[in-house]
Amino acid sequence: MTAIEPDDSTRRTLAMFIGPEVVALILVLVLAPIVGLLITMSQHGTRPEIVAPSQAAVAQSPSPSPSGPAALNLAPARNVLATVDRLLQVRSALEKQIPPHVGDAASITNLLGQLNQVVTGADEAGLAAMAADARTQPLARKISLIEHAAAATAQTTQGASLTNTQAYVRGAADVVVTLQPLVGLRQELVTLIGAPKASASPGASAPPAGSAAPEASQPPGSATP
Repeated sequence: MTAIEPDDSTRRTLAMFIGPEVVALILVLVLAPIVGLLITMSQHGTRPEIVAPSQAAVAQSPSPSPSGPAALNLAPARNVLATVDRLLQVRSALEKQIPPHVGDAASITNLLGQLNQVVTGADEAGLAAMAADARTQPLARKISLIEHAAAATAQTTQGASLTNTQAYVRGAADVVVTLQPLVGLRQELVTLIGAPKASASPGASAPPAGSAAPEASQPPGSATP
């Protein structure tokens, strides 16, 4: 058979139908499903798996245990309470040496000596232990200041001559006023350590009239030899 060659008009007709647009459309129809399939496979292959912790592992994990404040050591407070009681006993005795009572210089200097002995032999370690704890620090500082202020007044008063009774009476009145706050601080100590409350605290009576006389407000060293 002899091949029939297309004439020029046939070639132009075929070129019209098979152009660049047709080729591009064929490529899109063929390649689009392939590209979509590749994208889907790649997504499934790289997706990380999230593993939830098992309930048993959560239950076995240790939980932090709350820690409460350390127990308060009450031994120092008991020793300090004993010192406060002795000081208040001296205060009660000094009250009987100031107006409206008649004071005696020899008796007053003896009581002031007892006060100095109590302060000298006080449990400084107990006060220091209480001052080291924030819960009892204010109470310890107040007691320490009162003790040393009363002892300083007593020493100044004892520098006067025993013939100067008025100087000793003024000094005794100053000590009585200085020790007055110990009555309330003693109750704080009793509450702190849970000690049984006495019917009347030592030295709990109010200072008698005359203890706040102008002479009592004079600074230490006012006693004339």
